[in-house]
Amino acid sequence: MNADFPNGSSVAWMDRLVELHVLAEHGDPEALAEAEHWMERDVRARAAWETVARECTELSARSVSGE
Repeated sequence: MNADFPNGSSVAWMDRLVELHVLAEHGDPEALAEAEHWMERDVRARAAWETVARECTELSARSVSGE
């Protein structure tokens, strides 16, 4: 089991999820549709997506505040 990713998921798994998140955040409807479909089938993906979204929000807030 990989301690860095949910339930032993791979680096490639997480890379794809983050890639879809970034693309969706920048308005790519296909990436959003793919991610939504994935998250409907995989609760690990849903949890990881929420974590990525939260961390992106925190990073954005820090860059705006100059931290």
